[in-house]
Parts: sequence; C-alpha cells; structure tokens
Amino acid sequence: MEKVEGIIVGQGLAGTLLAYELSLRDKKVVIIDADEEQTSSKIAAGIYNPITGRKMVKTWLADEMFPPLPKYYQRLEQLTGSRFLHPISIYRPFAAAEEQNDWQTKAHDSQHRAYISKLHQKHAGIEGIRDEAGGLMLNVSGYVDLPTCLRAMREFFLAKGMLHTELFLHDKLTVSSNEVRYGDVEANWIVFCEGPKVMDNPFFRSLRFRPVKGELIGIQTGKELKHIVNRGVFMIPKRDFVQVGSTYDHQKLDWEPSERGVQQLQDRLRKLFSGQYEIVNRQAGVRPATFDRRPYVGMLQKTPRIGIFNGLGTKGVSLGPHFAQLMTKHLIDGTPLPEEVSIER
Repeated sequence: MEKVEGIIVGQGLAGTLLAYELSLRDKKVVIIDADEEQTSSKIAAGIYNPITGRKMVKTWLADEMFPPLPKYYQRLEQLTGSRFLHPISIYRPFAAAEEQNDWQTKAHDSQHRAYISKLHQKHAGIEGIRDEAGGLMLNVSGYVDLPTCLRAMREFFLAKGMLHTELFLHDKLTVSSNEVRYGDVEANWIVFCEGPKVMDNPFFRSLRFRPVKGELIGIQTGKELKHIVNRGVFMIPKRDFVQVGSTYDHQKLDWEPSERGVQQLQDRLRKLFSGQYEIVNRQAGVRPATFDRRPYVGMLQKTPRIGIFNGLGTKGVSLGPHFAQLMTKHLIDGTPLPEEVSIER
C-alpha cells in the first residue's frame, strides 16, 4: 500500500498547479490522469489579461494575481527546462469615442495605472487592425502555451513518481472517516481537478456548472503581429500562425469544430481586422465554467476528505496559481477559503 498526503484527479492546469504547490510544502501526492488528448487545458488559449470583457473592466482579483504571475510561470519553466510563458502586450481597441473619453481618466488613476502602458487616441499603427477610436495598450499580460506547460510538468511529475497514467474509476474509490483509498494508494484526502468530466462526478452533482464550448481558428495573414489584439475576438501571434478565438456555445457540448463556430469567428474578426487571411487550423474544446464565473475550491462539508478545484474557466492561467496556493494552505494549515469560491455558495 502506497501512503501519501493526498490524491489529485486530473493533470490539467488546476491539478498541475495544486500538485506543484503541495510539492513545495514537501507533501507527497499522487496524480491520477489518463493523458487524454481532449482536455480543456490543452485547447485553451492561455491568455492572462488584466482588463477584460466587453465593458473593459479590471478583472476580478487583478491586484492580487497579476503582479506575481510572470515570475510564477518562470519558476515552472526553470523547474522543467521548458519555455511556455510569453509575456506580450495586449491591445484593446476602443469601440467608440465615448469609451476613449472614459479611459482618459481611468488610465491615470491608481486602480488602472499599473496595467496600462499607453492610451492611443488615434490608430496605434498595427497593420490591418480597425481602431479608428484608438485603444489601450496593456502590460502585465500575455499568454501561457498550456499544452507545452502541461507536457513539461507531466515529465516532471513522472520523474518524481507522482503520476499514475490511468483512467480514474469511481468504483475503485473508498472513503472512510480516517482516509481515502484508491487501488493501492492510501491518502488523507482526494481532490478532483478533472475539468468538464466533473459533470459525471457523483460527488458534485449539486454544483452549478455551466460548461461552454469554445472554438478557435489559426490563420495566416502575411503580416507581422507584435501584440495580442482583443476586441470581439482575440488575435494571438504564434510562431507559424495567428490564433483567433473564441466562441461561446452552451448547447452543443462536443469537441468538434463546426462551420457555425468558424463563421462566427470570421464575422467578429471582420470587425477587428481588415486584411486577407487563410485559415490553417481549427480547434474546439469544452470549458468547465460555473454559473457565476467563479471557480469551485474546497472540501465537501458532509464528506470533508473529498474536495474539488475546478471551474477556472477562461481565466485559468491567472486564477490558477492564486487559488492553488489558497487550496494548499487550506489542505495543510486549515486556512479558510474565500466565500466567493465556496462549494456551499
């Protein structure tokens, strides 16, 4: 029988970061993950962006999450000898002159100043981008290449003997007042970080998840893009193409790119980008979003040896480190978790 501190189900972004944080506290854990090709983390764009949404507001917990974020992922790069953090400015074109006027004041106040490198009152000079009313150039922003990050961390966990590559089966789990057991592993607790598979998890059927399908396309434009551009859709410059996304479909929750999704992206792209392009790839994935866009983090009240860390949604790259640290303190030190992410909310 292998005795460990805890079992983590799923090696997407949530499970990876939680296992990493626990390892920093010298806690031995076992991760159970089948290494399936279709997971939300492997499809996600991985953007971290301090000013978000159609209304262009400072994202939730920005002041806590964003200052330490680049160094956090740099430590993971150093740990694995891999490169997946791409700090890059994000340009947010204004929808109209009124929005520009609003930001003339906001750009200089203490709440927003740290995240804004420049306010453009006219065109920013990015070839092909429609920004007649100018826009905001943001800093403390960029993206994490999540497939590369997760592969690198997977190799790290395998080398440490922390990872069991297998499909988790609920009927192999037994839970008592003193421990949890899965196969030949005995632990103090188990935390599920399984992304959209939570919908089939018998322990969390009462939680209000609202999964959403998102689609991405890769395009080649013949133009050099030096910034992420985000208005209606995002455009992320990758090595061989520009990634464009994303759609939001709560009805058809499959993993196949659709003609409807591609058309939606092209319609939105046309409002942002005036150049010619060729579509070179298509992707689709399902994100485990929640009803209020806040993750679920914590242990079940009635069965306190079973917990969840899920629902990071589109902001997983920025939310993940912050809540992995809080969940680790909760598991080891008993530190209370914020009410905003409570399972009981």
